[in-house]
Amino acid sequence: DRYARPRLIQLGLGILALASLCLLWAPNLELALALRLVQGVALALAIPAGLAVITAQAVAGERGHALGVYAPVRMLGFGGGALVAGYVYESAGFTPGILLAAAFMAAGAFMGRYVPDTPIRSTHRQATAAMPAALKHSLLTLACAQAVASGSMSAVVALEPSFHDLLGLGPVVFGGGLTAAVFGRALIQIPVGRWSDRLRQRQQFIVLGLVALAPTTVGHAYAANPLAFWLVRAAQGAATAGIMAP
Repeated sequence: DRYARPRLIQLGLGILALASLCLLWAPNLELALALRLVQGVALALAIPAGLAVITAQAVAGERGHALGVYAPVRMLGFGGGALVAGYVYESAGFTPGILLAAAFMAAGAFMGRYVPDTPIRSTHRQATAAMPAALKHSLLTLACAQAVASGSMSAVVALEPSFHDLLGLGPVVFGGGLTAAVFGRALIQIPVGRWSDRLRQRQQFIVLGLVALAPTTVGHAYAANPLAFWLVRAAQGAATAGIMAP
Protein backbone atom coordinates (compact mmCIF):
# COMPACT_ATOMS: atom_id res chain seq x y z
CA ASP A 1 0.00 0.00 0.00
CA ARG A 2 2.96 2.35 0.55
CA TYR A 3 5.23 1.49 -2.40
CA ALA A 4 4.80 1.21 -6.16
CA ARG A 5 3.17 -2.15 -6.80
CA PRO A 6 4.68 -2.80 -10.25
CA ARG A 7 8.14 -2.39 -8.73
CA LEU A 8 7.31 -4.94 -6.04
CA ILE A 9 6.17 -7.36 -8.75
CA GLN A 10 9.44 -6.86 -10.66
CA LEU A 11 11.53 -7.16 -7.50
CA GLY A 12 9.76 -10.31 -6.33
CA LEU A 13 10.04 -12.11 -9.68
CA GLY A 14 13.65 -11.00 -10.10
CA ILE A 15 14.61 -12.42 -6.70
CA LEU A 16 12.69 -15.57 -7.53
CA ALA A 17 14.72 -16.05 -10.73
CA LEU A 18 18.06 -15.51 -8.93
CA ALA A 19 17.16 -17.85 -6.06
CA SER A 20 16.14 -20.51 -8.57
CA LEU A 21 19.48 -20.26 -10.37
CA CYS A 22 21.32 -20.54 -7.06
CA LEU A 23 19.66 -23.93 -6.51
CA LEU A 24 22.05 -25.27 -9.16
CA TRP A 25 24.98 -24.68 -6.81
CA ALA A 26 23.35 -25.66 -3.50
CA PRO A 27 25.83 -28.13 -1.93
CA ASN A 28 23.42 -29.55 0.64
CA LEU A 29 19.78 -29.82 1.67
CA GLU A 30 20.03 -27.04 4.26
CA LEU A 31 21.08 -24.42 1.70
CA ALA A 32 18.47 -25.68 -0.77
CA LEU A 33 15.76 -25.20 1.88
CA ALA A 34 17.09 -21.71 2.63
CA LEU A 35 16.86 -20.82 -1.06
CA ARG A 36 13.31 -22.17 -1.16
CA LEU A 37 12.54 -19.84 1.76
CA VAL A 38 13.94 -16.93 -0.24
CA GLN A 39 11.70 -17.97 -3.14
CA GLY A 40 8.70 -17.86 -0.81
CA VAL A 41 9.61 -14.36 0.37
CA ALA A 42 9.97 -13.28 -3.27
CA LEU A 43 6.50 -14.61 -4.06
CA ALA A 44 5.18 -12.74 -1.02
CA LEU A 45 6.37 -9.54 -2.68
CA ALA A 46 4.89 -10.22 -6.10
CA ILE A 47 1.55 -11.96 -5.53
CA PRO A 48 -0.10 -9.52 -3.05
CA ALA A 49 1.04 -6.59 -5.20
CA GLY A 50 -0.58 -8.21 -8.24
CA LEU A 51 -3.81 -8.83 -6.35
CA ALA A 52 -3.81 -5.21 -5.14
CA VAL A 53 -3.48 -3.95 -8.73
CA ILE A 54 -6.39 -6.15 -9.84
CA THR A 55 -8.72 -5.07 -7.03
CA ALA A 56 -7.80 -1.40 -7.48
CA GLN A 57 -8.40 -1.46 -11.23
CA ALA A 58 -11.63 -3.50 -11.18
CA VAL A 59 -15.04 -1.92 -10.78
CA ALA A 60 -16.61 -2.71 -7.40
CA GLY A 61 -19.29 -5.01 -8.87
CA GLU A 62 -16.82 -6.90 -11.05
CA ARG A 63 -14.02 -7.71 -8.61
CA GLY A 64 -15.09 -11.31 -8.15
CA HIS A 65 -15.02 -11.82 -11.91
CA ALA A 66 -11.63 -10.06 -12.21
CA LEU A 67 -10.10 -12.24 -9.50
CA GLY A 68 -11.84 -15.25 -11.03
CA VAL A 69 -9.84 -14.62 -14.21
CA TYR A 70 -6.55 -13.60 -12.58
CA ALA A 71 -6.20 -16.45 -10.11
CA PRO A 72 -6.78 -19.35 -12.56
CA VAL A 73 -4.28 -17.90 -15.04
CA ARG A 74 -1.69 -17.69 -12.27
CA MET A 75 -2.52 -21.22 -11.17
CA LEU A 76 -2.37 -22.51 -14.76
CA GLY A 77 1.24 -21.37 -14.79
CA PHE A 78 1.79 -23.12 -11.47
CA GLY A 79 0.24 -26.38 -12.68
CA GLY A 80 1.69 -26.19 -16.18
CA GLY A 81 5.13 -25.60 -14.70
CA ALA A 82 4.91 -28.87 -12.79
CA LEU A 83 3.98 -30.76 -15.96
CA VAL A 84 6.72 -29.14 -18.06
CA ALA A 85 9.30 -29.57 -15.30
CA GLY A 86 8.51 -33.28 -15.03
CA TYR A 87 8.97 -33.70 -18.77
CA VAL A 88 12.21 -31.68 -18.89
CA TYR A 89 13.60 -33.56 -15.89
CA GLU A 90 12.91 -36.96 -17.45
CA SER A 91 14.23 -36.00 -20.87
CA ALA A 92 17.11 -33.60 -20.13
CA GLY A 93 17.84 -33.59 -16.39
CA PHE A 94 17.73 -31.22 -13.43
CA THR A 95 19.82 -28.30 -14.70
CA PRO A 96 17.80 -27.55 -17.90
CA GLY A 97 14.61 -27.56 -15.83
CA ILE A 98 15.97 -24.97 -13.41
CA LEU A 99 17.30 -22.82 -16.26
CA LEU A 100 13.95 -22.91 -18.03
CA ALA A 101 12.09 -21.94 -14.84
CA ALA A 102 14.49 -19.07 -14.13
CA ALA A 103 14.09 -17.81 -17.70
CA PHE A 104 10.30 -17.64 -17.32
CA MET A 105 10.66 -15.82 -13.99
CA ALA A 106 13.06 -13.29 -15.51
CA ALA A 107 10.61 -12.73 -18.37
CA GLY A 108 7.86 -12.12 -15.83
CA ALA A 109 10.02 -9.58 -14.01
CA PHE A 110 10.59 -7.74 -17.29
CA MET A 111 6.86 -7.76 -18.09
CA GLY A 112 6.18 -6.24 -14.66
CA ARG A 113 7.29 -2.87 -16.01
CA TYR A 114 4.10 -2.78 -18.10
CA VAL A 115 1.77 -3.34 -15.13
CA PRO A 116 -0.37 -0.21 -14.63
CA ASP A 117 0.31 1.64 -11.41
CA THR A 118 -2.44 2.44 -8.90
CA PRO A 119 -2.92 5.18 -6.30
CA ILE A 120 -0.82 4.58 -3.20
CA ARG A 121 -1.70 5.69 0.32
CA SER A 122 0.64 8.38 1.58
CA THR A 123 1.17 7.01 5.10
CA HIS A 124 0.91 3.76 6.95
CA ARG A 125 -1.42 5.44 9.46
CA GLN A 126 -3.94 6.20 6.69
CA ALA A 127 -3.74 2.63 5.45
CA THR A 128 -4.34 1.26 8.95
CA ALA A 129 -7.16 3.68 9.71
CA ALA A 130 -8.92 2.71 6.46
CA MET A 131 -9.30 -0.93 7.60
CA PRO A 132 -12.16 -1.31 10.11
CA ALA A 133 -12.20 -4.11 12.66
CA ALA A 134 -14.89 -6.03 10.77
CA LEU A 135 -12.69 -6.13 7.68
CA LYS A 136 -9.71 -7.37 9.71
CA HIS A 137 -11.85 -10.20 11.06
CA SER A 138 -13.08 -11.05 7.56
CA LEU A 139 -9.51 -11.12 6.25
CA LEU A 140 -8.47 -13.44 9.06
CA THR A 141 -11.37 -15.79 8.32
CA LEU A 142 -10.66 -15.76 4.58
CA ALA A 143 -6.96 -16.36 5.23
CA CYS A 144 -7.83 -19.47 7.27
CA ALA A 145 -10.15 -20.72 4.51
CA GLN A 146 -7.50 -20.21 1.84
CA ALA A 147 -4.88 -21.87 4.04
CA VAL A 148 -7.10 -24.95 4.28
CA ALA A 149 -7.64 -24.95 0.50
CA SER A 150 -3.96 -24.49 -0.32
CA GLY A 151 -2.91 -27.04 2.30
CA SER A 152 -5.21 -29.70 0.89
CA MET A 153 -3.77 -29.13 -2.58
CA SER A 154 -0.12 -29.18 -1.51
CA ALA A 155 -0.48 -32.10 0.93
CA VAL A 156 -0.75 -34.46 -2.03
CA VAL A 157 2.71 -33.37 -3.19
CA ALA A 158 4.27 -34.75 0.00
CA LEU A 159 2.66 -38.12 -0.77
CA GLU A 160 4.28 -38.47 -4.20
CA PRO A 161 6.43 -41.49 -3.16
CA SER A 162 3.32 -43.33 -1.98
CA PHE A 163 1.44 -42.63 -5.20
CA HIS A 164 4.50 -43.74 -7.15
CA ASP A 165 4.54 -47.07 -5.30
CA LEU A 166 0.79 -47.67 -5.47
CA LEU A 167 -0.01 -46.40 -8.98
CA GLY A 168 3.40 -46.23 -10.65
CA LEU A 169 3.16 -42.47 -11.21
CA GLY A 170 6.29 -40.92 -12.69
CA PRO A 171 7.17 -37.20 -12.52
CA VAL A 172 5.24 -36.35 -15.71
CA VAL A 173 2.02 -38.14 -14.70
CA PHE A 174 2.21 -36.85 -11.14
CA GLY A 175 2.86 -33.31 -12.40
CA GLY A 176 -0.10 -33.79 -14.72
CA GLY A 177 -2.23 -34.33 -11.62
CA LEU A 178 -1.38 -30.82 -10.44
CA THR A 179 -2.18 -29.52 -13.91
CA ALA A 180 -5.55 -31.29 -13.71
CA ALA A 181 -6.23 -29.66 -10.33
CA VAL A 182 -5.42 -26.24 -11.73
CA PHE A 183 -7.53 -26.89 -14.85
CA GLY A 184 -10.50 -27.92 -12.69
CA ARG A 185 -10.12 -24.76 -10.65
CA ALA A 186 -9.73 -22.54 -13.73
CA LEU A 187 -12.81 -24.08 -15.33
CA ILE A 188 -15.01 -23.30 -12.32
CA GLN A 189 -13.47 -20.18 -10.84
CA ILE A 190 -14.45 -17.68 -13.56
CA PRO A 191 -18.20 -18.48 -13.44
CA VAL A 192 -18.08 -18.69 -9.63
CA GLY A 193 -16.54 -15.20 -9.55
CA ARG A 194 -19.34 -13.88 -11.76
CA TRP A 195 -22.08 -15.58 -9.72
CA SER A 196 -20.66 -14.28 -6.45
CA ASP A 197 -20.78 -10.74 -7.88
CA ARG A 198 -24.34 -11.08 -9.13
CA LEU A 199 -25.87 -13.06 -6.28
CA ARG A 200 -23.81 -11.36 -3.55
CA GLN A 201 -23.67 -14.66 -1.68
CA ARG A 202 -19.92 -14.93 -1.29
CA GLN A 203 -20.01 -16.55 2.15
CA GLN A 204 -22.21 -19.36 0.87
CA PHE A 205 -19.82 -20.07 -2.00
CA ILE A 206 -16.88 -20.25 0.41
CA VAL A 207 -18.71 -22.64 2.73
CA LEU A 208 -19.77 -24.86 -0.19
CA GLY A 209 -16.20 -24.91 -1.44
CA LEU A 210 -14.88 -25.99 1.96
CA VAL A 211 -17.55 -28.69 2.23
CA ALA A 212 -16.73 -30.03 -1.25
CA LEU A 213 -13.02 -29.99 -0.44
CA ALA A 214 -13.36 -32.75 2.17
CA PRO A 215 -14.63 -35.64 -0.05
CA THR A 216 -12.47 -34.61 -3.02
CA THR A 217 -9.36 -34.73 -0.80
CA VAL A 218 -10.30 -38.09 0.72
CA GLY A 219 -10.95 -39.39 -2.80
CA HIS A 220 -7.20 -39.46 -3.48
CA ALA A 221 -6.92 -42.49 -1.20
CA TYR A 222 -9.26 -44.46 -3.49
CA ALA A 223 -7.73 -43.55 -6.87
CA ALA A 224 -7.07 -46.91 -8.54
CA ASN A 225 -5.20 -45.70 -11.63
CA PRO A 226 -3.58 -42.55 -13.06
CA LEU A 227 -6.79 -41.42 -14.78
CA ALA A 228 -8.73 -41.63 -11.52
CA PHE A 229 -5.92 -39.70 -9.82
CA TRP A 230 -6.21 -36.92 -12.40
CA LEU A 231 -10.00 -36.79 -12.08
CA VAL A 232 -9.86 -36.54 -8.29
CA ARG A 233 -7.24 -33.80 -8.55
CA ALA A 234 -9.47 -31.90 -11.00
CA ALA A 235 -12.45 -32.22 -8.63
CA GLN A 236 -10.33 -30.95 -5.75
CA GLY A 237 -9.24 -27.98 -7.83
CA ALA A 238 -12.87 -27.21 -8.68
CA ALA A 239 -13.73 -27.24 -4.96
CA THR A 240 -11.00 -24.68 -4.19
CA ALA A 241 -12.49 -22.37 -6.83
CA GLY A 242 -15.51 -21.88 -4.56
CA ILE A 243 -13.17 -20.56 -1.88
CA MET A 244 -10.68 -18.51 -3.87
CA ALA A 245 -12.87 -16.51 -6.27
CA PRO A 246 -15.37 -15.06 -3.74
